[in-house]
Amino acid sequence: MAAIAAGLSMLGQFAIATYLPAFAVMSDALHASTAQVQQSLAAYLLPFALMMPWHGAISDAVGRRRMILLGCALFTLGSLICAGATGIATLYAGQVLQGVSAGIGVIVGRAMVHDVFDGMQARKVMALVAMIFALAPALAPVCGGWLLLWMGWRSIFVFLALVSALLLIACWRWVPETFVAAERNRMTVVSPQS
Repeated sequence: MAAIAAGLSMLGQFAIATYLPAFAVMSDALHASTAQVQQSLAAYLLPFALMMPWHGAISDAVGRRRMILLGCALFTLGSLICAGATGIATLYAGQVLQGVSAGIGVIVGRAMVHDVFDGMQARKVMALVAMIFALAPALAPVCGGWLLLWMGWRSIFVFLALVSALLLIACWRWVPETFVAAERNRMTVVSPQS
């Protein structure tokens, strides 16, 4: 559980930092300015930030496992869209899909840890997750640089898709539902009082 939660948390960081070394090459390949390629970070970060408050509430209603599986599947799809992009608009679309789904791993993965572990054990697992998460910003650009050098910029997004697909398989096989149906909250729209 700790390793999978750490992997899910790292995925969002890898989506940001892995392709940073490829900006100039991507600019040429996509016939876009460097500024337009840099703006793809905003296409990722804006939906990431806007969806973060919702991931926990939705997982409280539909269950943690479903949300994790959905997040990994959407992130894989978004990464493949980025890998196949022939223009800047397609890259933006893939980045938006990555951004919408990457926060699921961060929020719901940590919620699952709190569902399974209590007290000191929960703190130890969360410390381990945080320590592994902290490595991501340092490792991601190095991985991206090597992939760019060996196989080109598209391989960076194929790599992200493979990592996400492996997490999807791991979650499918080894992660049970940690938030039982009896404890789930119903999602309702609250109307203002008149």
